Amino acid sequence: MILCALIHEQEYTERITSSSLRTEQVDQLRFIRDVEYTGRIIVNTTEGFVERFCLNHTGYSFRRRVEFVQQEVRQPRVLKTADPEWYKLWHLNGEISPSMQINEAWNSGYTGRGIMIAILDDGLQTDHPDLVSNVDIVNDYDYVDDDNNPKPSYRRSHGTKVAGLIAAEKDNNECIVGVARHSSIVGVRLLGSHGLTDSEEAQAPNHQINVIDIYSNSWGPPEGFGFYGPKTLTKEALKAGAQNGRNGKGAIYIWTAGNGGTIDNCNADGYVNSIYTVAITSVQLGQNAYHSEVCAPALAATYGGSKEDRYLTTTSTTDECNTNGNQGTSFSVPIASGIIALALQAKYVYMISAYQGHRE
Repeated sequence: MILCALIHEQEYTERITSSSLRTEQVDQLRFIRDVEYTGRIIVNTTEGFVERFCLNHTGYSFRRRVEFVQQEVRQPRVLKTADPEWYKLWHLNGEISPSMQINEAWNSGYTGRGIMIAILDDGLQTDHPDLVSNVDIVNDYDYVDDDNNPKPSYRRSHGTKVAGLIAAEKDNNECIVGVARHSSIVGVRLLGSHGLTDSEEAQAPNHQINVIDIYSNSWGPPEGFGFYGPKTLTKEALKAGAQNGRNGKGAIYIWTAGNGGTIDNCNADGYVNSIYTVAITSVQLGQNAYHSEVCAPALAATYGGSKEDRYLTTTSTTDECNTNGNQGTSFSVPIASGIIALALQAKYVYMISAYQGHRE
């Protein structure tokens, strides 16, 4: 065990050859050749020598076999991503505890690749520079204007903010990185300036039902008193998707639990309370977020930003990157959708590996 690693800054020269190192050290230090190292040298040696060297290293005569030598070279070190707002991504960058352990999933190779997520919202800026590489324009749709372009109307940015938290590209010098940065996102514009009829609303949960894996829904009935929920056609659409979508595996509907706080109760929200949806609520550091609703159907929570704690940073319309005021279960939902995408990718990788192992 290495007990001490010292930088010996006295004038020092030692000729190192591959023959002076043990075989395993040569394997570890393949860069070693017959060269001369002079000046600052890191010395890692046996226990007794290290103790003496640590206590009194000035003028020490080092004449025994070299255990380990490494030439000191200054190496460049950068942030974990080249995305300029990485330092603001407190929910991803290890700044807070408890962590959602998204970095651990990334380090295991899971980034959402192969998973398709539909964002049912007020539209999506499909050419945003931090999203464009992950947007599936073939399957986008606008149910408000009945065309193939889910572009939001003027000053509508909610869906584009949601999209960034899911699938913003990594290391492109733009804004942020999303939880499932290699997933494909599909913009489904459902919310406009007018309300929705049941027949209009029911189309979106079954949009490309055998192509979409996850439907991210950061919307619902108004906050406050009363019992509200999907009507007959939308209920049937959710049931059909959950039972038969994703080519028989069942579509996954992620839903916001609501921002009514203690004056509201998401048990009375029929979308949240549906057996075919997964409701997500919000937390801030150490407690429920002030805006979050607590109810039996809320199956999980993620960080969602809070004015009492800190806001989230994400993409916004007109190519922007926005930090101001991003809070709510609306932003917990895309984070949860991204995490589920990582889990689905991991499951698919495991199933493929198991199948290949069975064939062998």
